[in-house]
Amino acid sequence: LSYSSEGSLIASGGADCTVRLWNAASSPTERTEGGDLAAVVESFSGSGVRVQKPLRTFGTKQTPVQMTQFTRKNLLIAGGAYMQGDDNRRP
Repeated sequence: LSYSSEGSLIASGGADCTVRLWNAASSPTERTEGGDLAAVVESFSGSGVRVQKPLRTFGTKQTPVQMTQFTRKNLLIAGGAYMQGDDNRRP
């Protein structure tokens, strides 16, 4: 995980060959009362825990993403080890 320099975005990488950008600036109240209702989903069978969907998801061809880092100029760098073969492709 890494935060953008102004703290409004979080970037995450995954073994599913994706980089996801998340909105770190808004509160759950802002997202549900006047924000984008589609950006928030109810999870854990009505336990009251709210989970935000990512703003954007970027896929790689066959590379699980092991690290993400924002530069000082707010460019996002993501890296991982290339996995050769059809077994590691995204769904």
